[in-house]
Amino acid sequence: RHLSYARDPGVILDIFNEARADDCTSQHGPYDLALWRNGGPGPCGPRQPDYLGMETVAAHLRASDGAQNLLWVEGPGAATTLAGLTGGCGTSPACLISANLGPVVYSIHHPYLASAAQASPATWSTQFGYLTGHAGGPAVAPVVAGEWTNIDAGNATPGHPVRAYCWPDAPRTVPAFLRYLQSIGAGMSAYQLSAGRLLKGPGQWTLTTNYTDDPWAGAFCAYHGYGALPPLLGAGADILAWFRQQD
Repeated sequence: RHLSYARDPGVILDIFNEARADDCTSQHGPYDLALWRNGGPGPCGPRQPDYLGMETVAAHLRASDGAQNLLWVEGPGAATTLAGLTGGCGTSPACLISANLGPVVYSIHHPYLASAAQASPATWSTQFGYLTGHAGGPAVAPVVAGEWTNIDAGNATPGHPVRAYCWPDAPRTVPAFLRYLQSIGAGMSAYQLSAGRLLKGPGQWTLTTNYTDDPWAGAFCAYHGYGALPPLLGAGADILAWFRQQD
């Protein structure tokens, strides 16, 4: 039986959201890329089921579901990186999805940054940009920032590590990231266009100012406790301008 939208060219299938089969042992990498691609027993305790792997899911969509759509394949570690996909991966010559299962775009979510110093083309090239050939190597695959946001560490949930979703010195690093995406021809989906996430306040898309009414402070990226209200980071104006540039 085929998927309802299996032949709709306007539909993209994001096939497996934020895979984290070995997140218990590699919260910020390096990740088990063979497990991510090929599947196998999960290492995270007795309740961890066998992981199918991205190759298996993509093959099932093509063969069993008849999907001809563009596939988005997210990277390991809850999609925080695409580093190392051109290396060895078990019996496969590389960790990329088999070419006959294309078209495929590789998707990164909320790229991890430990400091403002890491917010640079060198970091992003290692994480994902190298696949496009803009880091000096061959172009092997297109990429997209499938989820990007700029919210503070209060976004953490109980039992999960605090992820660096809030970028230090956001007035500098966020525009630099958007410029980098444009320079390598990568698309972007903004995650949570809501007050306190990427917009400054309710109903203030076109009026959104950048980040805050006051000068940026490092404390904006501090952990406020689960459920605490994050500061009004408001990158909405930059994102609106970026999308307009793509038209």
